[in-house]
Amino acid sequence: MKITAVIVEDEPSGIKVLCNYLRDYCPEVEVVATADSIESGKSAICRFRPDLIFLDINFSRGTGFELLEQLPPFYREVIIVTAYNEYGIQAVKQDICDYLLKPVDIDELTRAVAKAYNRISQAQHTERNGFHPVSLPTQDGFEVVEATQIIRLQANGAYTWVFTVPEEKPILVSKNIGYFEENLIKLGFIRIHRSHLINPTFVKRYSHKNGGNILLKDGTALEVAAERKKELFRFFR
Repeated sequence: MKITAVIVEDEPSGIKVLCNYLRDYCPEVEVVATADSIESGKSAICRFRPDLIFLDINFSRGTGFELLEQLPPFYREVIIVTAYNEYGIQAVKQDICDYLLKPVDIDELTRAVAKAYNRISQAQHTERNGFHPVSLPTQDGFEVVEATQIIRLQANGAYTWVFTVPEEKPILVSKNIGYFEENLIKLGFIRIHRSHLINPTFVKRYSHKNGGNILLKDGTALEVAAERKKELFRFFR
């Protein structure tokens, strides 16, 4: 299986070295585009929707993490390639697949690509089989639900209410909403408010009234935070 990749790096020599290494040592990777800025990187990624992104951190206008925040929700793996080692904790929080320091070591590169390849293969297998199990930790253990059955999640301090179909009662989960955000966004969920994460397939209507709100198919009306509207509009556009 071939996986597609986009390289976002502001040094031409860095792009050349990485392309050569991937060609010679990682034949399973097909580089479909390269970019040298946040703007061109976003354009290339949105156009090609690669399986894998090789991403530098520091650019003249922004950071690689800021680029990731601007991308529409779709599944992809990210390998950071940078000369700076102080972003490791932030990379872990964002579930980055791997973190490579320049100059790139070939063995470390091949291990990182193998890790990404396995994660991508598992995600594609899940996609083909149409089942996305989500584990919901509770005080007694955990419950497993299919992602497509989740209507929305609502923050409740250190806990989260999870509303599903066909259940009439929500499930109280012993994790905060941020615990679920990254993985569910990969499945298309949208954070519309600091307290609300929704499955957009259940959206019935949007209104600009009262600053912006949506109506879900189960009759629930929710506020859309001003800073979250762009993401919502991007999905439905």
